[in-house]
Amino acid sequence: MKERRTPHLVRAKPMILILALGNPLHGDDGIGAAIIHALNSIPTLPSNVTLMDGGTGGIKIAQWIQDYQHVFIVDAADFENAPGEWRRFSIDEVLCLSERKGTGLTLHSAGLRLALELASVLNILPSKIVIYAIQPKDVGWSFGISEPVQGAIPEICEDILKEVQNIHQV
Repeated sequence: MKERRTPHLVRAKPMILILALGNPLHGDDGIGAAIIHALNSIPTLPSNVTLMDGGTGGIKIAQWIQDYQHVFIVDAADFENAPGEWRRFSIDEVLCLSERKGTGLTLHSAGLRLALELASVLNILPSKIVIYAIQPKDVGWSFGISEPVQGAIPEICEDILKEVQNIHQV
């Protein structure tokens, strides 16, 4: 009788997207693109991580995130803190804060919130979404990121890399 072998199950690495939002022609609103640029220069970034500069993506964000298990969104956001300060938000926090009036949190108006709500309704929402919001100093017509906002780049990149490494250890 021939021996039957059970094939070894190979766990696929989860697909990870790091999505930058914003417009570099609006000063600190280009922080997302700057972080993508910084992460792109890290040689140890795992191969299952996709870096994407989504500009001011709007509702298209729902389509972009649908094939990923983990999504990290990086954007300038006014949450009434000092320029360069940053926070991590869960999707639930963003949806809740966006609906309340007078919170001061703005992530490209309703574009991100609507895209996330659409992805939820279509059942294409990734299992984990983390939003990195960085308080801008200036989002007027200018090219370049202010010094306090630039100073946040290494710390945010380090935090994102820790998150990615934690995903790989699971």
